[in-house]
Amino acid sequence: MKGVADHGIILRVRPYRETSVMVHWLTAGCGRIATAVRGARGPKSRLQGRLDLFLEADLILRIREDSEVHSLGEVQVTDHHVALRRDFASLAILAHAVETLEQVTESGTPQPEVFEQFLGLVRHLEASGPRPRAVFAWELRFLATQGLDPGEALVGSGSVDTGGSLHAALLETEWDELGGIRAESATIRALDRGLTAFWTRQFGRLPKSRKTALEAARTAVGGPVEPHLDSQSDEKSPDA
Repeated sequence: MKGVADHGIILRVRPYRETSVMVHWLTAGCGRIATAVRGARGPKSRLQGRLDLFLEADLILRIREDSEVHSLGEVQVTDHHVALRRDFASLAILAHAVETLEQVTESGTPQPEVFEQFLGLVRHLEASGPRPRAVFAWELRFLATQGLDPGEALVGSGSVDTGGSLHAALLETEWDELGGIRAESATIRALDRGLTAFWTRQFGRLPKSRKTALEAARTAVGGPVEPHLDSQSDEKSPDA
């Protein structure tokens, strides 16, 4: 068993045996990994109640070569991201992002770009709140980390308008500037159709969490609850 220093964020936590927990991490250096934390639910554990969803930390991992379940040595929390756990729409968007990771990536495979994009999504939701654009931006950026470009499918769906490509803007704009993107409602709906078709063709099915994430985000910004971004007029929408 070798010790590895890494930086990670918790994707899932579930009970494991009598007093332990199984913690699933996305890390910068090791990718998606699972760690068994023995006695973490015990009354004398220093980790009791400390390991929660989307907690970000510096880690010492004890990697087992013969198992997909590893051990957790040290945890130094760098950010609790507490506000996210109090917001249903943000949790719904992150649950969708986690499901896309689990659907597409292999555990134990380092993908630093995926980690950076997921952390960017977390920080964007904290700073700007949950909006449908975050769902589409995550999907496009995650596909790019996998070497996949849905450009042709989006052009065919009509999501590229004369003012430029909405999907390119969502892909290339910095997370903290995402709120400045504007697009017509018809373009937004076309983007959704194109992404839906591309994802289904590539991976066989859409993540079940996608509809919930979009509906929760739409509700959070006070718009009609449907699997698109914004208003139903053809005027420029503030939630592209």
